[in-house]
Amino acid sequence: MTERPWLLEMKTTWRMLQSLPRVTRAQRDIRTAGKRHSQGDSLEAFRLAAPAFSSLHELALGGHPPAASILALHAPFFDEVARAAGQPDAAIEELQTALALCEDLGRSSDRMREKLAPHVEWLRSRLTDSSDSGRAQ
Repeated sequence: MTERPWLLEMKTTWRMLQSLPRVTRAQRDIRTAGKRHSQGDSLEAFRLAAPAFSSLHELALGGHPPAASILALHAPFFDEVARAAGQPDAAIEELQTALALCEDLGRSSDRMREKLAPHVEWLRSRLTDSSDSGRAQ
């Protein structure tokens, strides 16, 4: 027996509502990490940001739009914090997911593609730099 569309929609909405506290907590931790990073405490910023981005990454892969948008837009910050903490490749998976999300969103309209172009270009450049440095080692 196939499920009715409205039932699938309700289940999706319910799962999203259940995960909103994780998204809110991740946002709070990212904001706090930003404050710590600007104060020069990169290790503490990384300690806060890593689990927050891991949680957002997991939710984004599960099809959670708010988590996906936060991840897509703030992955460069996580990369910056990881580099400052001496972990230059810690954000690679999040950057790859952010790139895929931005490219998918860019396909929705020319205007969106135009707005996201600088972000997508930076993500591609960073991932290329990372893979080049990985080969050199």
